Amino acid sequence: MEERTPSEWLSDIKLGLRYRSAGEREKRWQRNYRYFKGQYDAGLIPVNIVFGICRGMIPQIYFKAPTILVRPRPGNPVEYTRRMMASKILQSADKYLINQMGIKKTLKLATLDSLLYNVGIIKIGYHSVFSEFEVGPPAEAQEVLRALAEITGELPSPPEQMTDKEREKYIQYSYHDLIQPNMPWALRVSPKDFVVPVGTKSIEEAPWCAFRFVKRLEEMKMSPVYKNKDQIKANASLRIEEREGVTSPAEYQNQVAGPAMDDYVEAWEIWDKRNETIKVVSDGCAKFLRDEEHGLEINGLPVEIIQFNPDGDDFWGISHVDAIAPQALEYTETRTQEAWHRKISNLKMIIDKNSLPPEEIAKIESGTIGNIVLSNGDPSKAVFAFSPSMSRDIFKNAEDIFADLKVIIGYNRNQGGEFEQSRRTAEEIKTVRGASQIRDDELRDIIADTLAHMFCKKIHPMLFQNWNNDRFVEVTSIGGAPQQQSGMPMQPGQPPPLVEWKPFDGAAIRGDYDVEVIPDSVLPMNKEQEKAEAIALFQAFQNDPMIRPDVLRRHVIDKFEGITPEELIKTPQEMQAEQQQQLQTQLMLAQAKTQQAGTPQGAPKGNGAEKNATAA
Repeated sequence: MEERTPSEWLSDIKLGLRYRSAGEREKRWQRNYRYFKGQYDAGLIPVNIVFGICRGMIPQIYFKAPTILVRPRPGNPVEYTRRMMASKILQSADKYLINQMGIKKTLKLATLDSLLYNVGIIKIGYHSVFSEFEVGPPAEAQEVLRALAEITGELPSPPEQMTDKEREKYIQYSYHDLIQPNMPWALRVSPKDFVVPVGTKSIEEAPWCAFRFVKRLEEMKMSPVYKNKDQIKANASLRIEEREGVTSPAEYQNQVAGPAMDDYVEAWEIWDKRNETIKVVSDGCAKFLRDEEHGLEINGLPVEIIQFNPDGDDFWGISHVDAIAPQALEYTETRTQEAWHRKISNLKMIIDKNSLPPEEIAKIESGTIGNIVLSNGDPSKAVFAFSPSMSRDIFKNAEDIFADLKVIIGYNRNQGGEFEQSRRTAEEIKTVRGASQIRDDELRDIIADTLAHMFCKKIHPMLFQNWNNDRFVEVTSIGGAPQQQSGMPMQPGQPPPLVEWKPFDGAAIRGDYDVEVIPDSVLPMNKEQEKAEAIALFQAFQNDPMIRPDVLRRHVIDKFEGITPEELIKTPQEMQAEQQQQLQTQLMLAQAKTQQAGTPQGAPKGNGAEKNATAA
């Protein structure tokens, strides 16, 4: 493939920007974001229905505790035990990474982007101490190696062993809290900072993608990642842009400007799937600021897309808020008309100025209780009070708008957490919720599939590639002899371990796996429901020989407050002591029964019997 110049890449990016803004799409994006923030035209009383719908839908379609299941794909049966243990280790590592990488926060932001713009962008990468978080793994560049030699003279230390000088160097270029040394990361990227080639219909067919970023000129020149720094020039200013339209990406950034002496550089980071390279170009620079192989063992581009309304022809498509924007504006206008009509319908009076002097009129306006007003003539003719009537049709119009929202996106007031008029029984609410659950399940599955694809095709290969040092994760026991799994001898009476710490590295867990994400319930359970489910589980499995009774008991006790399993459940030592005590008691009872059975009934015992024999 013929090498392209930076200017040619910038031309392709500009074509991609035109593709993104076609049909006034970016103007609609600006409108959607203003509606979300409650910013309507002057003179309107804003009712932030867009904010309410978005914030009401996100908890329903996002799962609070995603469960990742990792299973080895069919292969050599001889390797089944090892591959099964490796999948358990990888599954435990995924659970740790979800919290460490802030995946929940990233997915929620990407979900909001998908509701507003129909595309939620998540960028994936791997960080080490010698690379910026936009880039990924280290490059085989002399400039980077020299920077490393200045720090330690050797390869970077693991995060827990970093020296103060190493961490100072690391923070200087990568100060994002979710970017940790020698760890994968996944961050939300604004759709306004993402471009695909013109004509792209899906991310799977895109040959390349570009991420826009803006940095201070000083940071760009200090970073050891970029080359040709003498050509880097300031070409952007960060400021709030109020006027309509988008004239340049820098003006569309919508960020507060920095100090006046700061110069900013707008650059594009291009990931080319065809030759697995990463390039950085900037308007005004004739050479690449970066041009090398990215070195990541990932499948496809380093990005995941959450898209709720794909249409197969347009990559960007139409969002939920695009579909309901006319109704949102109409609802705000309707409520504004209601306020105007209420003001018009206030009590008004026509007063004969010849019958009431000004001081008496002031008494009427004061609202004081029991005021005495003096009239020069007939009071019934001096004052005429009237109140214009307000049409009830205006209130019906608001209900019609909500009916339109049900048809368009399936959202109603029950989903917002309130009762609708004439809907008050539990059965009716259950019916309405069941009808809307179909749409919610579809959106929830889209998020789950995105997360599963991210770990299977992006994060797992990076772990296999880069985790060279031993790490430890807590793994649930999967059967077999406990002493064989842990390598430690079992003590008499000691219960088998439920979890154990397993050492591993990337090579030990490398393999071919299926990843499935199970979204847990999005509806919160109260304490009574949790107790009822735990008791039902205990009753169902208390006599099952395949179930560990101690784990089952702990699960039930954990649902009750005021007592801990450690206080209630006996230790193995206590159980052994009680068993020995019971055994001694049974032996004593058995001996007593044996002695009693060997003596004839009615015969005297002890010395008395001997005396009777002597007398005879």
